[in-house]
Parts: sequence; structure tokens; C-alpha cells
Amino acid sequence: MTTRLITNVKLSTDSGTKEQIASEIGALKFAVALIYCRMPKEDQMHLLAEMRQLNNAYSNKLADELQQFQLK
Repeated sequence: MTTRLITNVKLSTDSGTKEQIASEIGALKFAVALIYCRMPKEDQMHLLAEMRQLNNAYSNKLADELQQFQLK
């Protein structure tokens, strides 16, 4: 197993208004979608199932959105 060390990470969030927070969340959801589309199909299916088990409207919505990026 290879161990990697990441140093000097800087993340910030623009949280001045609701619109800025919504933009931050949208960017984060898109980044997750890009990671999701690189996952093997079996892992994609497991992730969607786990998200839907939460039985939460927001998790279900995100699972539906991620499914658009699913491998065919």
C-alpha cells in the first residue's frame, strides 16, 4: 500500500449570502459527480444504494443526480 502525504491544504468557503453558499454546494456536487463517474460500475451501484438507504429527500435527490453520470 502506498501512503501519500498532502501538506499545506487550503480550502475556503464563500458564505456571505445564500446564493454564494448554493454556488459552493453546486461546485462540490459537481466535483463529487466527477469522482463518481471514475468509479467502477459496481461501486457506483453500491454508493447509490447506500445513499438511498438514508431515506432522506436530499440524499435521494443527490443519488438521482449522480445516476446521470453512471457508466453505461
